[in-house]
Amino acid sequence: MKIKMLAAALVFAATPAFVSAAPAATQDTEQNVLMKYQYSKTYMQCMDKDGGNTPGAAACIEAEFKLWDARLNKAYKESLKFKAAPKAWREAQRNWLKFKDSQCLALVAAPHGSGDALDSASCQLNMTIDRTLQLESNDWPVS
Repeated sequence: MKIKMLAAALVFAATPAFVSAAPAATQDTEQNVLMKYQYSKTYMQCMDKDGGNTPGAAACIEAEFKLWDARLNKAYKESLKFKAAPKAWREAQRNWLKFKDSQCLALVAAPHGSGDALDSASCQLNMTIDRTLQLESNDWPVS
């Protein structure tokens, strides 16, 4: 029992040092949330203006998702031109789409309230941003 309490205390004591040593990211000082995603300026302005309510935030997320989804599709098509095994990459992309959908559904599998739709939409957006940047990178997945 004492060992568990000591371990928990050590983890708790080390947390501030770990957090302060975290890699640089944009930090929202009002909400103290690290924002790692490269949202557009339009999205950030939309969320500042309309993101305070669920329908407003949903509209902002949907508009940003459309931009990133178009960019993802372009990056995917471009990447196929240079990949040694396009058939395998097509299969990988299909599997990624299934993974993204199931991951974002799992996030809201146990209903928590009216924010679930926003959580799922944000998940879709953020995973799409990640995948887009992966496909746009000349070094991914080997770096």
